[in-house]
Amino acid sequence: MTEGSLKELELDSNNFTGNLPSKLGDIRNLEILCLSNNSFSGPIPESIGRLSLLRSLDIHDNQLNGRIPSSLGQLSKLETIDVSNNALAGPVSELHFASLTRLNELLMSSNSLVLNVSSNWVPPFRLQRIDMSSCKLGPKFPHWLQTQRHVELLFMSNANISDTIPEWFEDVFSDTLGLDLDLSYNQISGKLPKFPSDTYKFDLSNNLLSGNIPQIDDNTTLVLYNLLLSNNVLTGAIPEYLCKINVLVVIDLSRNQLSGGIPSCLGNLQWLKVLDLGNNSLEGNIPSSLGSLQGLESLHLHNNRFHGKLPSSLQKLTNLVVLDLGKNDLADIIPHWIGEKLSNLKFLNLKSN
Repeated sequence: MTEGSLKELELDSNNFTGNLPSKLGDIRNLEILCLSNNSFSGPIPESIGRLSLLRSLDIHDNQLNGRIPSSLGQLSKLETIDVSNNALAGPVSELHFASLTRLNELLMSSNSLVLNVSSNWVPPFRLQRIDMSSCKLGPKFPHWLQTQRHVELLFMSNANISDTIPEWFEDVFSDTLGLDLDLSYNQISGKLPKFPSDTYKFDLSNNLLSGNIPQIDDNTTLVLYNLLLSNNVLTGAIPEYLCKINVLVVIDLSRNQLSGGIPSCLGNLQWLKVLDLGNNSLEGNIPSSLGSLQGLESLHLHNNRFHGKLPSSLQKLTNLVVLDLGKNDLADIIPHWIGEKLSNLKFLNLKSN
């Protein structure tokens, strides 16, 4: 086989080291280049811009450094770019995307890249999967996102965004089934947007969002697996419509300013594994219905104003690994069933009650 006839080069998940050779650009018929999960170092060679037939570039999880060559923007047949988890740095400009009309997957997370495009830039692509976590995209919310309409994965955590969520944001995934959204660890302020109707992950934790958790129409059905809103400034009550999202696995509303009680109907969430409501201003009794969450592994209710006794129904939570009830107003004798029934328990906090 000659260099000219090679179409796929897949060397992923080995222990290769050293620099990527500049002669990569001589494999002119290459369509698939996968070098991920190795220990390659040094820069991405400029010659990569000569691979005019390349459809997939996958070099994630290496030790590559330096800048991404702007010649990448010449590869008009590229559909997938994955350079995540390297040590790449420097600006990524409009030139890097100039001819990428077929691109639908852009994964650049865990580098030190800076997106440097104009505020009125209209990208040539329509992306389905975007992961630019830990890249510098802010301080404004990326305006070019509104040109995308079928996004299935949008990860822009720790992206230096200090802005409110724009009105057009919901349009980005309005026609999407099964959205993964992560905008955590930014400084996004203003009101929390409505939950998309079909979402695997909704993570806006560690921001500056305020106000109530938004209500939904009675006839709206949500499909939501992970709801992560911790460390914001959210107020008001926990909405009871969460009880109807029977596929919920993780609810984390901790470190907010939520008030009122725990809706007893949360006990209907049979798939729930994590319920974290710690560090709020919640009050009342711990509902006995939580004992129905037999798949629950972590229950965090610390630093609230719960009072009364521990419901005996909690002894049914035999999968519990973490039970954190500290810093409340609970008054009870420590029940014997904690030691007898909760055999998987590794962390127990009852202090300051």
